[in-house]
Amino acid sequence: MADLKKIPIGVAGFPRIRQKSYLYADKTELIRQFIENDTPYFLSRPRRFGKSLLVSTLKAVLQGGDDNRKLFEGLWIHDHSDYDWTPNPVIHLSLNSISADSVTSLNQDLLDTLKIIADKEKLSPIGASPAVFFSSLISMLSDK
Repeated sequence: MADLKKIPIGVAGFPRIRQKSYLYADKTELIRQFIENDTPYFLSRPRRFGKSLLVSTLKAVLQGGDDNRKLFEGLWIHDHSDYDWTPNPVIHLSLNSISADSVTSLNQDLLDTLKIIADKEKLSPIGASPAVFFSSLISMLSDK
């Protein structure tokens, strides 16, 4: 009997799923299409329907590098694609970690989260509001 893989119930991180050999439905061909198209996407799926896992997988692809490439061994993007695995900066915002109880605290939490990303990338964006800071961060990352 073949080895049965565990179902990753409650696990939304792509690296963990691959490192722990959980069952994974390969969506990397679609991710390659996301990357190649110049079209914005809006992911509207029901709760518990794989949005976070898809975003985590996309993040791992875009961050590239040898370590991430190894995570994709045996998957479509690794075996059937000419993807070059060049590392790219990624801004990953998750509202799961933000527990704001007012607009003011939401703005502050978003700004704090963006500042952590900027510090990690060794950048100093400007802006007192999350929108202006985010725009500045995107521009600086694009230049980088």
